[in-house]
Amino acid sequence: IIMVKTELQYLRLSVRLCMRTRTVAEASDALQLSKLSNGQSNISHFFQLVSEHPHAKCMHSFLAKIMAQVKYDWVPQGGLPSCLQFKHQTRVYCRTKEDGNAWKTAFYLCLIVLIFLDSTAARPMNSRRKSRRGPKPKWVNPCGINTNFIRNHALQGHHEVIPLSDRELMQNVILAARNALIHSNGFKDSYVQKSFSAPSWQDHHQTWKDQRLRWLPSWSQIPKHLHEQLEQTHLKQLRMDTSLSKMYSYLQKIAVGLEQVVLDQAVYDGDFIMEFNEAEYKLKAVLCELQVAMLERGIQPEEDVSREIMTSDVRDIEDTSYRNLRDWYIYRDYMNGLEYVIHSFDHLKDQAK
Repeated sequence: IIMVKTELQYLRLSVRLCMRTRTVAEASDALQLSKLSNGQSNISHFFQLVSEHPHAKCMHSFLAKIMAQVKYDWVPQGGLPSCLQFKHQTRVYCRTKEDGNAWKTAFYLCLIVLIFLDSTAARPMNSRRKSRRGPKPKWVNPCGINTNFIRNHALQGHHEVIPLSDRELMQNVILAARNALIHSNGFKDSYVQKSFSAPSWQDHHQTWKDQRLRWLPSWSQIPKHLHEQLEQTHLKQLRMDTSLSKMYSYLQKIAVGLEQVVLDQAVYDGDFIMEFNEAEYKLKAVLCELQVAMLERGIQPEEDVSREIMTSDVRDIEDTSYRNLRDWYIYRDYMNGLEYVIHSFDHLKDQAK
């Protein structure tokens, strides 16, 4: 159930998939929850019904274990009602043999609880309750470097560290970007044909190439289309330090979208989950090389991009056609962004001779 323990939408989509099974009605009957659809949809009444269930002891123990897992991961601080404050239990006890469906009933009971929590935790919170704990985005500190430790280490002044040259730094970025681009180019034909029934990816690209998502890098930032060269006038304006920080920010924005593509591939049983998941980590490798280059040159990166740049109306798309088109924009701009990095640093590397 708890496939991804971060944003509430992740859990909502996971639960939605589970609720498609035909035996949900059986769970509702077994738990006598029909009253919940008659104007009595409150969590206290729900737990009253649970306590009256023949397997109440088993249910409570099972729920306690589940709540211990999810309570501090994706629910905001203070977001749970008081009736969900369970005492800590180290094991789940359910030894009854009277009914072989006990665990089946417990499973569906858990589904219904999670649906209640979705609406409860989504309510507006005060400023002290807005923070959520969850996995750190892959694009934030992609190398996992503790910069303060490196700069202030006690042995820093006792060792002479030979810094990498500008050409070496740029070459490392180019190699990582080329590796990511080779991988992403390898499945674009099959992805387009499978998702859009297009004769070729070129035909599909020509149809939509002028469309861009507003929160991704704009034309003024990356002035090229996929598989096109940059104009010399733009290349001549590039400077290494500013290019490092800007490209780091551009790719972070693309990483936000790529994360959602991977998630939806998992939720909707997509055929390219492995490819996009690998693309996400190859993008992280490019960001890591950019981070190292900025650290070597003492460049302060721009503020990290947050998930909030991608609004819920763009994230929560249930229509397959619209979702596939959104994913194509992200996937296409990911490849185009990699090309931009390669072309730009190839030019800057030649200028550094």
